[in-house]
Amino acid sequence: MINSFNSKAVSKIIAIPTRVIDYWDRTAFIKPSVSEASGYGSVRLYSFTDLIQFRVAKFFRDQGLSMQKIRKSLNYLSKQLPEVENPLDQLRFLTDGETIFVLTNK
Repeated sequence: MINSFNSKAVSKIIAIPTRVIDYWDRTAFIKPSVSEASGYGSVRLYSFTDLIQFRVAKFFRDQGLSMQKIRKSLNYLSKQLPEVENPLDQLRFLTDGETIFVLTNK
C-alpha cells in the first residue's frame, strides 16, 4: 500500500499553511496524486513524491521567487523537456532568488 498524507500532515511536514495546499491544488500547481478532493469535507491524499514537489516549491518561495515566475519556469520546462512529467520532483534546481537554474550532467 502507498503511504499517503492528508493536507494537515503535508502542512506539518513541509511547514506551509493548509490554505496554500488547497490553493495550489485548485490552481493545478500541485495536485494530489493519491486521491483528489471530491467535494466539501473530502480528503486530499498526497504521495511522498508530492511532498517532494511541495518542498521544492516552498524552497523557491522562501528564496523570494513569485508563483508567477515559478509557474512560468515550469511551463517552459514542460515544453523543453516533454518527457519529464513532474519537474519539481524529477529535476534538480538551483536559484539565486531571481532565476531558476536546472542542474544537468552536460
